[in-house]
Amino acid sequence: MTVIAVLTLVIGLLLGAVIGYLAARNREAGARTDLAARASAADERARAAEQRTALVDGQLAAEATLMCKMVDREPGQKEAGQKAKDTGK
Repeated sequence: MTVIAVLTLVIGLLLGAVIGYLAARNREAGARTDLAARASAADERARAAEQRTALVDGQLAAEATLMCKMVDREPGQKEAGQKAKDTGK
């Protein structure tokens, strides 16, 4: 083989290795971001559901589990307070 053919082969191998490395690094970063987002969502759900107790003179008076959920409003939907003002209630 000639020197030019060997040089072309070496350059091609180096470019392939660099592209493979960059693709693997990008894929790993995406997976890490996905795991962080899932952990954050699980933490928010844990904070949204809290168990509370009320004690009176050291005795259990009430016990409750509070669960909250956020939902998107429809584009034309008014807020609950706005609706009450409009109806006069």
